[in-house]
Amino acid sequence: MRVHAQNYTAYEFWKMERDSVYNSLKKKQTRGDTLSISDTEYILKYKASLDNYFDKLSDSEKSIYFKYRTSWEKQPFQVNQLPVQQEPEIFAGEKSTFTKYIITSGFYGYYYGITAFYVFDIKLENQGIAAIPLLTAGASVLVPLLTIRPESATYSSLKLSQHGKLVGLMHGAAIGLMLSPKDDRDGKLIMGLSSLGSITMGYLGYRLGNTLNLTPGNAALYSYYGTLMPLEGIALAAALEVDDPRIAGLSVLAGGAGGYLLADRVSKSYSFTTGDITSTKAFTFLNGFLGLGIVLDINSRSSDDHPAADMLIPAALTLGGSFLSHAWLRNAKLTSQQGRNTALAAGAGVIIGYGISTMADPDLDHPRYILPYISGLASYTTMVFVNTKIKKSQYMTSENKNKMDFSFMPQNILLNQKIGKIKSTGYGSQALCFPVFSASYNF
Repeated sequence: MRVHAQNYTAYEFWKMERDSVYNSLKKKQTRGDTLSISDTEYILKYKASLDNYFDKLSDSEKSIYFKYRTSWEKQPFQVNQLPVQQEPEIFAGEKSTFTKYIITSGFYGYYYGITAFYVFDIKLENQGIAAIPLLTAGASVLVPLLTIRPESATYSSLKLSQHGKLVGLMHGAAIGLMLSPKDDRDGKLIMGLSSLGSITMGYLGYRLGNTLNLTPGNAALYSYYGTLMPLEGIALAAALEVDDPRIAGLSVLAGGAGGYLLADRVSKSYSFTTGDITSTKAFTFLNGFLGLGIVLDINSRSSDDHPAADMLIPAALTLGGSFLSHAWLRNAKLTSQQGRNTALAAGAGVIIGYGISTMADPDLDHPRYILPYISGLASYTTMVFVNTKIKKSQYMTSENKNKMDFSFMPQNILLNQKIGKIKSTGYGSQALCFPVFSASYNF
């Protein structure tokens, strides 16, 4: 049975913010009134549910919320007049998730055609050599165009399908290495199983994305670690100077399984967005760049004939940078564009740093990778800081838009005079008095 994820909308979030009980208790808390333990727990739980709902809003819904919330305050009836989106976000724009999925499907289809041509040793004339790859590439584009419907496709299904095609190719090749005899030189089994694994896991990823209730951030997280950890396995095998291809293939499979297990653990501890994962990738790249620079620097200065062991340095820095990024971005909640901005800023910083390093005296004994890393890290850090500050300023409900609240109530002057003339109340003229001025500050 297919499980459809809940639709999170700006309209529903706006209504949640206006819960009468929650806002009544918040006003009492702002005034300094004493609240019971149950009331305090209600405020904390409801605030947590608001934060959780906001995190699950798509970028377009967040934009709708920030754009229309002021007008909704003035004329609430206009909420229902908001134009209905005609298509899901994944189908919107020339750079949509679906468009990227179609393009990558064509590239994978071309590889499948090359594999079929080579494995089955198809005999064609010179002008027909490219026919099969072109046919499979075109078919790989047309099939999803004709079969995928907007109501059935999700970001998670498309993302996991793309990821499945990539890691399926890697895992299939790894199984081919494990099954191939040592004297097998043509690699037909490896290529055949890589294409078969890519097709199988691509289909499986699409089905899992439709049946599992994964957020886009979780789907991106599984895709990230499912790709990173097999590469870590390859680096470990290279560092240990493994000669047996079977062990190398096993390291890829073990790395993939460990990657999904690690992603599952991380997803239970943090709730990341797609922007957070994109930013994590950028930070991981920076640390991998640093590690690779260290390795090249060590090998250029040393006569040690075991450079393979040095591959543990970029592998360790990459994985360590990934964990550090998770701790850093655990509450960032970056949008997709903000995540891309951090990656672009990191790349621009690396280019600037490399330009500065090339202007230095070539006789100076300094590695060329230090300045690009520092500059890239500074640009990345600045962009993350700016984006997180923007989100904090945007995410303001109507109850805390203005920290200072001041009211002047001249009508209470007359009311207090009338109360003072009543001698039979038993409260005294000063015991019952309505304020003329009211001021509060919301911390």
